Amino acid sequence: MADRDGSFTYSKTISLYNKATGFAAIAYPNPVYDVLTLQIHIVASLKVAIEVYDMSGKVLMRRQQLAGAGSSTVTVNVKSLSAGAYMVRVTGGAASNNTV
Repeated sequence: MADRDGSFTYSKTISLYNKATGFAAIAYPNPVYDVLTLQIHIVASLKVAIEVYDMSGKVLMRRQQLAGAGSSTVTVNVKSLSAGAYMVRVTGGAASNNTV
């Protein structure tokens, strides 16, 4: 959380895991200033889509990247975004149940 006076507090990092597919993602740090780091855990290599949305649901960034089996680290440059709250969606493969 960032306050108007410039002070900030980090929220705790949480991992979202889809047990049905073995697909998980961790996003950090929070708050993000320049670079968002995503740690993606998957059973088999697949192409993942990373989308950043504003609070109205508008897609501001979209990219795809191949993630290897196991743990992959992906960075997303968000320096061009204004200060505010955003949502990140990470999907993998053709099945919609691979969303975190």
